[in-house]
Amino acid sequence: PENMAAIEKAFSQGKEVVLSTGRSVAELREYTDIIKGLKYLVCTSGAMVYDLEKEEIIYCAPIPNEVIDKVSEIAETSDVMVILQTTEAIAKKTDLDNLEHFHLNVYKELLNSVATKVDNVFEYCKQKGQSASKINIYHSTPEAREVTKKILSKYDLVFNYAEENSLEVSPANVTKGTGLTWLCNHLGFGINKAIDVGDAENDIDAIATAGLGVAMANAIDKVKEIADVVLENDCDHSGCAEAIEKYLLG
Repeated sequence: PENMAAIEKAFSQGKEVVLSTGRSVAELREYTDIIKGLKYLVCTSGAMVYDLEKEEIIYCAPIPNEVIDKVSEIAETSDVMVILQTTEAIAKKTDLDNLEHFHLNVYKELLNSVATKVDNVFEYCKQKGQSASKINIYHSTPEAREVTKKILSKYDLVFNYAEENSLEVSPANVTKGTGLTWLCNHLGFGINKAIDVGDAENDIDAIATAGLGVAMANAIDKVKEIADVVLENDCDHSGCAEAIEKYLLG
């Protein structure tokens, strides 16, 4: 409630509050439905910027087709679960029945409610003419993740570790920081006018790039080291509200 009140206060004073996340548009619907003044999303770790009012993509950096084909090969020959992220989160039906194997039980309800469930994620994407802006590859062990990363390392890509055994694959030179920069330029002001708040590895570039980089109290050490300031509260205890009150409105 404190976060929502602070966000609404920011909107009332003409500020923009933007969700910057590794998730796709589809995975954010539960939030966009309740944050009524939200206009923009920086999705899929910066590879997509989405206009909620117009319901359209205003920027997208797609994963190259040759990488999609290689990940398809990996999926056929290895014990992995792949989610292709466009504006949808596209997942294989049978994989969603086996989430425990990939240490994803905590996301069972979310994925089953928002994922586009198909027989073949790669064929579906091609048939729809969609470009994937991010690929999440889930493994049963950290060692298996390293094998996948080694195979894909010959391509010019950005890799992030997430969850216990997930490898997030983004296009070259794309981070949450580049997505935020693109949005600021689109809105007509510089990145120095933006505040970025985060806690995880994939927040580091945006925190370093923004005019003010803010780390949640629960942030990993790498984030705290690069941030300009560290909050007293964490992401579950009004850290967002603290950042807005102190730095966006203060």
